[in-house]
Amino acid sequence: MLVFDSKLSFVKILRRPAGDGRKPSRWTGVATSPDGKRTYVVDALAFQVLAFDGDGRLELSWGVPGDDPAQGFLEPVGVAVDGKGFVYVTDRLANAVKKFDAKGVRTATWGGLGRDPGKVSSPGAIAFWKREGDVPDRIVVDDVGNHRAHLFTPDGKMYEYFVKGGSAAPPPPK
Repeated sequence: MLVFDSKLSFVKILRRPAGDGRKPSRWTGVATSPDGKRTYVVDALAFQVLAFDGDGRLELSWGVPGDDPAQGFLEPVGVAVDGKGFVYVTDRLANAVKKFDAKGVRTATWGGLGRDPGKVSSPGAIAFWKREGDVPDRIVVDDVGNHRAHLFTPDGKMYEYFVKGGSAAPPPPK
């Protein structure tokens, strides 16, 4: 993976360390910590999140194949990092968003297959939404299978979802 600075000048190349025993890899998502000291990459074929330090060295990795409650991924795709260092990963086949601390310990999971508000189908990209002057406290999740995007809090509470032509507020609680 090629890394550029904010002025689009080439900085470095990130590579999976040689000899780690995981030859096939497919990097599907990338995010940088707000302080710029760590870059996170999702490797869908290795079922892992890789964390590289500022010099491009692999610092940490986590994840195993399957839906193990602590470390499992069925098909990790997207990644985003909040200002507190929490890492959010979309898992397409688990139909979920998984939240981890900076050491890779899962702290929350939300979503689930469905069309109801807050449910997702094959989530893909994930990013923090920030309007000018706002704190980035909302997460946008691309709900690919339902042809919409969700806006969540960092704890998984849904604000609203967006469909073609506008947004749809969540229905009132029953």
